[in-house]
Amino acid sequence: MKLSIIGCGNMGAAIIGGIIKSGMTTPGNISVFDIDGAKADKLVKEFGVSRQDDVHDTVESGDTVIIAVKPQDVETLLKENKDVLNRFDKTVISIAAGLKTGLFRKYIDKAMIVRVMPNTPMLAGAGAAGVYFSEGIDPAKKADVIKIFESCGIAVEVPKESLLDSVTGLSGSGPAYVYMFISALTDAGVREGLSRAAAKKLAAQTVFGSAKLALNEMENGVHPEELKDRVMSPGGTTAAGVYALEKGKFRAVVMDAVRAAAERSREQGA
Repeated sequence: MKLSIIGCGNMGAAIIGGIIKSGMTTPGNISVFDIDGAKADKLVKEFGVSRQDDVHDTVESGDTVIIAVKPQDVETLLKENKDVLNRFDKTVISIAAGLKTGLFRKYIDKAMIVRVMPNTPMLAGAGAAGVYFSEGIDPAKKADVIKIFESCGIAVEVPKESLLDSVTGLSGSGPAYVYMFISALTDAGVREGLSRAAAKKLAAQTVFGSAKLALNEMENGVHPEELKDRVMSPGGTTAAGVYALEKGKFRAVVMDAVRAAAERSREQGA
C-alpha cells in the first residue's frame, strides 16, 4: 500500500503511527503534506515518512489518499487536485466531519470514496471509527481501509451514509460525555473526602477498566447490563448508587445527549 495523507494534525499523526506499528506498510510508502510545513516535518522526524512540498504531488504518489484537513478546506482541495484524485486506482478516504460523499462525487466519479467518522481516543490507539463505503468499492480495498483504522482502535462499517450521523452522536461526541462522567466521579470522590489527585486516578481507571472488561466480555456474548448486575449485591452499596442514577434518569439523559449530537450532525450536513 502506498499511502498519502493530506493534513498532518493529530488525527493524521495517529493514523500514521497505527499503520506503521501494525506493519501494514513501511514509512517509505507513506507521503505527507500539510500547508504548515512544520507539522509535516514533525511527522518526518517522528516516523521517517516522506514529505512532499506540493499537495498535487502528494496525492499522485499514493493509491490510498486520506484527507485529514479542516472541512472548510476540502472542496478547494478537490477542485485543485481532481485530475490526480479522479482515477480508478485511487481510494479516497475523508475523515472530515459532516461532508457527504455527494460533495466528493462532484469532482471525483472514478475513484473509490470512503467516509470515516473517527474519535479522539484514536490518539491513544484506542479509537472507535464508523466507516461508510461508496458503492462498487473493491472488497480488498474495503479490508485495507478497515485495517487502517483498526490499527489505532476499532472500525465498524455502517451500511448507510446517514448512519454516520448516529456514529457522530455516539462515538464521535461520546468521549466528551465520558470525560464529563470522569470529572463528575472525581468531584464525587472529593466530596466523600478523597484527595483530588486520588479521586481523579480512581475515576479514570474505573472507566478504563470497566470499558476493557466490557469489550472482553462482549466477545463472549455478555451484555454490559449483565456486568452491571454482577457488581450489584441485594441491598448493597452499588444497588443504592444505581437507584440514585435511575431516579435521576441517567439513561434517558445519555440517550438524549446522543440524539441531540446526531441531530446537530444532520443539520450541519444538510
